[in-house]
Amino acid sequence: MFQAGRRLSEWIDEIAVPNDDPLGQLIWATVIRSGDTYASISHLIGHEFDTQAAMLCRPLFEDMVVAHWLSYNRDDSDWLIERFFRHREALALVQLDLERRYGWSFGAPLVPDPQRLKAQQNELLREFRGGVRNWWDPGKNGRGTGGDVTLGGVARILEEAAVKRERFDPRFAGGEEALLRRWDDVLNRWYAQQLHHTAIGLPFQPHPEGPVTFDSDDSIAFASFRVLFTAYWMYGQQIFLLYEHFGEDMTEYQRMFLEGLREQANVVGFEGQFHPYAPE
Repeated sequence: MFQAGRRLSEWIDEIAVPNDDPLGQLIWATVIRSGDTYASISHLIGHEFDTQAAMLCRPLFEDMVVAHWLSYNRDDSDWLIERFFRHREALALVQLDLERRYGWSFGAPLVPDPQRLKAQQNELLREFRGGVRNWWDPGKNGRGTGGDVTLGGVARILEEAAVKRERFDPRFAGGEEALLRRWDDVLNRWYAQQLHHTAIGLPFQPHPEGPVTFDSDDSIAFASFRVLFTAYWMYGQQIFLLYEHFGEDMTEYQRMFLEGLREQANVVGFEGQFHPYAPE
C-alpha cells in the first residue's frame, strides 16, 4: 500500500507551475500541499499513529474539493481570485494584530507592507469574520455573498456537475453511486471526530466498571489501512485534476492509479463493492 502511494507524486514532475496565471498557481499550490498532507498521513500510519493520520484526512478532503472548485470556475474565476487575495490581506492584518498583542513572530509578512492595509482593516475583517470565513465559499447569493454554502455544499455542486457529465465524471460520479456526498459524510462524521475530543480517538475506552479494554493489533491495522486508502483516493484525484486542468494526457497515470487503488481496496475489504473511479 505504501509503495502505491509513493508512486503518485512521481506523475506531477513534468507539469510546470504557470506564470501569470493565479488560478493555475492556486490549484498547483493546493495540490502540492495535498501531497505533503498525504506524505504526512503515510508517515504517521507507518509509525502506528493511526488516529493522528485520520485527523489529516479532513484537510485533505477540503483541499481536494477546493482545488476542483477552482477549476470548475475556470471560465469565471476573477471573483475567486479576488476573494483569495482579499482574504490574504485580512490574514495579514490578523498576523499584525497577533504579533502586536503577544510579541510572537508568525513568519514573513503575508503581503508586502501590511501596514498599508490599516485603512481597510474594518472592511476586510468584517468581510471574512476576522479571517475565519472561507474565501472560496460562493455564498448562497453567489460570488461570496449571502450565507455560507459550506464545504459540503460545494461538494454537492461538484458531484451534480459530474452526474450531469459537465465536469469530473466519472471520477466523482459514474459508477453505481455518486461519491462526494458520501465522502463528505464519512469524513466529517467519523474521521474529523478524531480531530476533536471524542470516544473515537481515545487510546482505550473508559468504562463505568471493570477493566479498560484496548483495541487489538489487527483492528488498529485495519483502521490504519482504511485511512491510507481514503487518503490515496483523495490525493489521486488532485493529480487527475492537474492533468485535466492543464490538458495533459492522463492515460498512463490513470492506469497506475487504478492499479494501486485495486491493490489497496483488496487490503481493506472493498474489492468488488467500491468503485470510486470507473475507467469505462
